[in-house]
Amino acid sequence: MNRYPLHPRPQRWEARLNPTVIRLFRNLRRRKAAGEQRLVEVAVRGVEVVRAAVGRGEGVLITPNHPGHADAYAMFEAADAAGRPFYFMSAWQVFEMQGAVGRWLLTRHGCFSVDREGADKEAFRTAVEVVRERREPLVVFPEGEVYHQNDRVTPFRDGAAAIALSAARKAARRIVAVPCAIKYAYLEDPTPALVELMGRLEAKVLWRPRPELPLAQRVYRFAEGLLALKEIEYLGETLQGTIATRRLVLADSILSGIEGRYGVRGKVERGDGAVRQAHGLTTSVERGSGDAQRGGVGRSDERAGKGAPTPAPPPQSRGRESDGAGAIPVRVKEARAACLKRLVEIEEGSDGAVRQAHGLATSVQLGSADAGRGASGEMSDRAQVAADLDDLFLVVQAFSYPGDYVDERPSVERLAETLDKFEEDVLGAATATVRAPRRAVVQFGEAVEVGGGEESGGERKKLTAGELTAILELRVQELLDGIG
Repeated sequence: MNRYPLHPRPQRWEARLNPTVIRLFRNLRRRKAAGEQRLVEVAVRGVEVVRAAVGRGEGVLITPNHPGHADAYAMFEAADAAGRPFYFMSAWQVFEMQGAVGRWLLTRHGCFSVDREGADKEAFRTAVEVVRERREPLVVFPEGEVYHQNDRVTPFRDGAAAIALSAARKAARRIVAVPCAIKYAYLEDPTPALVELMGRLEAKVLWRPRPELPLAQRVYRFAEGLLALKEIEYLGETLQGTIATRRLVLADSILSGIEGRYGVRGKVERGDGAVRQAHGLTTSVERGSGDAQRGGVGRSDERAGKGAPTPAPPPQSRGRESDGAGAIPVRVKEARAACLKRLVEIEEGSDGAVRQAHGLATSVQLGSADAGRGASGEMSDRAQVAADLDDLFLVVQAFSYPGDYVDERPSVERLAETLDKFEEDVLGAATATVRAPRRAVVQFGEAVEVGGGEESGGERKKLTAGELTAILELRVQELLDGIG
């Protein structure tokens, strides 16, 4: 998973959609897709749904899943097939990582920036205006992150649905949301290259490579080993149970400490024992380990802080993620926003003393947590925020590994996606290497009527953002399942 830069006051970029530029750069886009992402073929299905909605003058929001870094290229091909360019809501970090020419091209391709870590009212207003007024559809990726999961939808955030509903409230035309699935398949077998990567990963953690074992078994062993290391670091012990449930408890434990430090969620109603019991996990106490005297899940290092709350049970999420995992992305977003708000407060010390004391630059460039420790070993405010942001990134990484993804169906695509994440997370690759040519299928589904026009008078029950989000999430998963 990419580690995008964070900034408490990111720069904004506005869309300057230019169909002529899009047409002139089409061949360059396709060459970049083939060269950078090995994407050599895109099949677009069901695009008549988009064409018909646009032809009727409706406002259109498109909500694809976000399985990989080639998704934008796939959606540009879908726009070509629809015969009309799309607008795209893009994380500001995507613009930040481009040069001046790249940013110019993004804006002319209909992209505008959004700060996903906070309440970006300007981006929200832009998105609502596009859906309510423009003839071109708007594309929003409701998952919010690239999770490298070709077969599964991770829980959608409510922002896309909120955009559609807000547009419908004041629109003079009908507003529809069109679910969309993106799925990749290899055209050549990448297994030899994946086996080579697996050996490098094992060597990285001082394991002897085991080429005699099935690749799926090696991937699962490696994932379990990484999780055990993080459990020892953060919880003081390893847990018993499935990878899926253990990573949830680890994420919840980290999140709960940060939430308590910044007052994000306020109350903790149950302790870590209830979390573990709910998921059938055992601790060193239950196993009779000599380490039982350590106590609960408190961390031994100073980042845990004194008096940090014990983990709350994961909230129940919408739909199929009944184990509480569905709430993790929302909790991470709220915690990140609180961390960045604290950075602003530190930077804006009334007399400049705070900034000088902590060595803050104007842009608040985050460094190592250890760099902010004083002579006593205590963390400065800035170093604490930096450490908390590091921990939140770890939570997102843990969330991106479902645990049973490879075990359920060890297809070459699932193995490759999991190894892609390892390459980024363990080897530090900026973007995982695609190891064979691929094709993508972009499948549009039946439009979901949101409201607007004559419907705005309240003739039928209005959907809530949560209800619309659940519908779109389910529809996209069904489309993925239908692609096969």
